[in-house]
Amino acid sequence: MGQPTRIVLQLGGVLLAGGLLSGCVAQVAHAVFSPALDSFSHSMQTPESVGITTSTWRGKSCEELASSYDYMTDTQRKTAASGDAHMAKVHGWQVDAIQQVRREQGCLGGTVAQAPQVAAPVVAAAPLQPVAPTAAVANPLGLKLEAPSPELVKALGLESGEGAWVVDVAAGSAAADAGIKPMDVILDVSGQVISRPGDVQAITGKMRAGYKSSVTVWRNRASREVALVVPAGMSAPVQPVRATAPVQEQPAAVSADARYCSAVVATQHTYGSTVSPVKLIPGAAKDIQSVLRSYIAKVKQAQPGLWGELTVNTLVCQPGAVVCSAEGKGPGGKTQNAFAFCHATQAQADREVAEMRKGDPQAVVVDWP
Repeated sequence: MGQPTRIVLQLGGVLLAGGLLSGCVAQVAHAVFSPALDSFSHSMQTPESVGITTSTWRGKSCEELASSYDYMTDTQRKTAASGDAHMAKVHGWQVDAIQQVRREQGCLGGTVAQAPQVAAPVVAAAPLQPVAPTAAVANPLGLKLEAPSPELVKALGLESGEGAWVVDVAAGSAAADAGIKPMDVILDVSGQVISRPGDVQAITGKMRAGYKSSVTVWRNRASREVALVVPAGMSAPVQPVRATAPVQEQPAAVSADARYCSAVVATQHTYGSTVSPVKLIPGAAKDIQSVLRSYIAKVKQAQPGLWGELTVNTLVCQPGAVVCSAEGKGPGGKTQNAFAFCHATQAQADREVAEMRKGDPQAVVVDWP
């Protein structure tokens, strides 16, 4: 499968998995995806290959599942009536996935298991544990680090979940000068294995300023070595800050309307999109439109002259939506799109970012405002 085809199928699968393609968005998706889809053998596809799994629907309330089931069933019926047998089959896969989750969660047969469903989103507090090192790792090296999620480990071809995933690198920092890039995974520093993000500063903090340390990173499914010059101030007492940050931030992070969000802005049929790190955004469940608009504004500020006016699709970007989209014409006349994805767990959001990075190797990381 060619690389452009893979990008198209991955993005299309993400949108289908959200169950949110309707009206104008469906037309846009058809215009963007049809050239690649027409050249790809439909008979070789499976639910998994187009991003349809039961995990997309688990943790949703019975009411949300019922609404999604009605919508997807109606969409399947309309698609079949239009003569598009393949897309009718894809929507049928979504219907089957939703029904399976409804049965698992006791939403059918008059036994609505509300208590387990209320408890399920609370599990989203668990991914907050890896978030603590992220805030802690903003250090003199210029790195923002997280523990790689299981989904990211698989996407990057790592053997284990050990290491420190590079979320962001500050411009002009020691890490940037060493050639460390976002999406790298730091495996060892000066021969000492990195088991978790905090190990990077713990090890370099014992080195003298100016020492040139070897750093092994995982990039493009292979390990490579870079030379990191240890900056001054590495021995500063950052550890206490790491210990207190989770205690202060966790209560606010578990608010009911907070979501783990990622975003992408791209020009159709070209590489070089922008992709964001995952960020926990309060209020995203109620106002995903603001999430997307804020990211578009940041991208246009970071890359002036490259992006046109992108109009948010308010019909799709409703409260509680998993995905929000925007479209416009770029300065060169090509169609440009932007998408925000907001999930209840960080693992789901990490998976979105990993898929986008894998689909566009030239994607540029632009952080949130």
